[in-house]
Amino acid sequence: MPNSTVVVEQVSAQSVRLALAIPLSELAAALGRPADSQADISAELSRYLNQHVSVVSADGLPWLAKLEDMASADGEHLVMVIVLSFTPPPGASSSPARLRYDAINHQVASHYALVYHRVGGKLVPLGRLQSPATTLTLP
Repeated sequence: MPNSTVVVEQVSAQSVRLALAIPLSELAAALGRPADSQADISAELSRYLNQHVSVVSADGLPWLAKLEDMASADGEHLVMVIVLSFTPPPGASSSPARLRYDAINHQVASHYALVYHRVGGKLVPLGRLQSPATTLTLP
């Protein structure tokens, strides 16, 4: 089974930007759809991501999420490439503390997400998220 990847593209006091690559076969299983379904899932996927991917500030308040981009890409496996940005709500601590990610692995127990931080041109590993471990500290 293919895994997902999460790349922390940017992290600051004002925003966090994530690039996700989620295998379509695993996404279909988590959404309860046939793997070969050609139906447009953009609205459903946006709701799903809001439920399963978040950034929480040091004081426990969730940051506001925005879906910036979504496209499918071929490779070893067909994947959805998704870009999400998060900004702190008014009154929240400006330091993001944790990433919460349980997309796919809340339904597919063997699924995991490898999380990286892009530093310059390099990807620095941050961790592996697989149920029940669904959070990690952001850099």
